[in-house]
Amino acid sequence: MAESRGSLEKPMSKQSVVSAVWIPIVPQQHDSSSGYDRLHPTTPQLYNVTSSHTPLDNTYSKKLINDKVQVETNANRFNSICHKCKSHIDGSHRSQITFNNRIYHLNCFKCAICHKNLSDSPRNQFPIYDDGEPLCSRCELTTAKTCTVCGTRIVSGGLINFNGMSYHAGCFRCGQCHQPLAHEKNSYTQNMKPCCIQCYKNHFASRCAKCSHPIFVGGSINYNGKKYHQDCFHCGQCHQVVTDSEYYTHLGEPCCIKESKVT
Repeated sequence: MAESRGSLEKPMSKQSVVSAVWIPIVPQQHDSSSGYDRLHPTTPQLYNVTSSHTPLDNTYSKKLINDKVQVETNANRFNSICHKCKSHIDGSHRSQITFNNRIYHLNCFKCAICHKNLSDSPRNQFPIYDDGEPLCSRCELTTAKTCTVCGTRIVSGGLINFNGMSYHAGCFRCGQCHQPLAHEKNSYTQNMKPCCIQCYKNHFASRCAKCSHPIFVGGSINYNGKKYHQDCFHCGQCHQVVTDSEYYTHLGEPCCIKESKVT
């Protein structure tokens, strides 16, 4: 490096850039006395918004058949096998239950959770469990998730799963502007509440120490207690973007490998 540029304040310290998943932590100050340090390109965490069915979203009708001819007809149609016990249903069985495109002996038509017999239930429709088996009224409620916002059971209208929590579709809204987020694929979180991308950008995203614009897409570099867009992280000597996996520091600024070799 030419003499007109001045001498180094201290021996150059080699740095390394490594990939990492962003986790909110207290920023650590760069220790200029250390001979080796690591800087981490980071990205604000986007959480997936996924939906799944709730008990009453999928209901099927129970049909009790007492006609011997119809029993025999259904036995042939379903290969004469009870879905529950896997034994044959033939002409000796005068009654059967059809449900969810399956056939059952009367004694085999039971709640998937508590195993209560449902063949004589006054209900004609039942929601299904994950395995397609019917649920009784009590188990229908106990298996339903509780909404994080309103605190009631989510039994119909769709279930939103976000950051380990459950929501009614209508309750899943941005904690800042309150716009619905149920149809979004991703969302940020702020103070344990969902946050739309626009509100996160305007109110919570870190600001680049170089250009002052928010950092929320494409990741950032944490250096000396400050954050930079990766495209704003420049060599202090040649002012080119530092893209090398390793670099040095000079006068408290990053220095690319090319410039470090002319010292």
